[in-house]
Amino acid sequence: MEKTKRDLIQESLSKQIMDNNMWGIAHVAPRVGKIKITLNCLKPKDKVIIVYPETNIKTSWVNDIKKWKFKSKNIKYSTSKSFKKVKDPCDVLVIDEIHTLSENQISDVVRYINTHKIKKVIGLSGTISEETRINLETRLKLKIIVNYSIESAIDDGVITDYRIVVVTTPLSTDRNIKVKWKGGEFYTSEKQSFDRLTAKIGDLSTPAKSLKMLRLTRMSIIKKSQSKIKKTKDILSKLDKQRVLVFTGLTEVADSLGIASYHSKSPNEVTKMDFLDGKIDKMAIVNKLNTGVTYTNLNTAIINFFDSNAENMAQKISRITCMEYNNPDKVANIIIICSEEEVEKRWLTKSLSFFDQNKITWTKNL
Repeated sequence: MEKTKRDLIQESLSKQIMDNNMWGIAHVAPRVGKIKITLNCLKPKDKVIIVYPETNIKTSWVNDIKKWKFKSKNIKYSTSKSFKKVKDPCDVLVIDEIHTLSENQISDVVRYINTHKIKKVIGLSGTISEETRINLETRLKLKIIVNYSIESAIDDGVITDYRIVVVTTPLSTDRNIKVKWKGGEFYTSEKQSFDRLTAKIGDLSTPAKSLKMLRLTRMSIIKKSQSKIKKTKDILSKLDKQRVLVFTGLTEVADSLGIASYHSKSPNEVTKMDFLDGKIDKMAIVNKLNTGVTYTNLNTAIINFFDSNAENMAQKISRITCMEYNNPDKVANIIIICSEEEVEKRWLTKSLSFFDQNKITWTKNL
């Protein structure tokens, strides 16, 4: 069978890993095929440990190993959280989604490498911020040895092009939020609560130990904003005939949109499979299916909540940029709901740093 352009690109990236003695990080755009790129580097006799953050990523490895007929009985798996319990040595340590490692988990990896004198470590990620890159290089001594960007993958036709539309909406001024305190209770609005917290955060007399809680409380207002929920519903109604995946920050928000939802409090596998199989055309999720899942016949996503983390945003957007060869003209449409608050706009600007700013449009109405 004649090799495709994707095959040739994967082989080229695999060669770069091997030329660097399989020690470093492959920073490869999501949806390019980092599992196949890694398998190209491995030998059936190698003892391999694959570290992953979420179970669906392990499933992707198991399925791809079967798909590509990689013959090996020497592959073991571990979640990032439980890696500290791993005692067996290996020839090759593979850390998938390496950017998600916590500081403690990085310490676990350092300890393992030093204890067993591991000579081959491949970190995999499609989204590494500069801050994360520096931390991984400093702590793990792993440099980026392969760098294949989102724009390169688009230019090569490996993933689809994209367009991002940011729809802004003011926070609600309806005084319908009850606040209880020792003197009684009163009603306030999203906007008033947000402004009050912002003022406290900016007040130099506010104790430093209080700032974290104040910021989390302010973010909570954004997460459950009624005005952002209303705007999301309005846009969903305009996309009535389309398949749409909605990313939210809270289960209560996902459940309030009038569409199917899938999250930790309602992990209905039937709902998930119905959406993946195209039996239902809309689903809202919360911190699930952000990695390791391919959505077919899907070119529209709504992002109702985001933080300032560029890696998190890129993982969400990459869920719908996979190439569909029966739809070669596909363009991924990403709609982001943002309040008109300057704080959230700054979060969004930072979170979109991986993406071409010329492909981002800001508007008040879709």
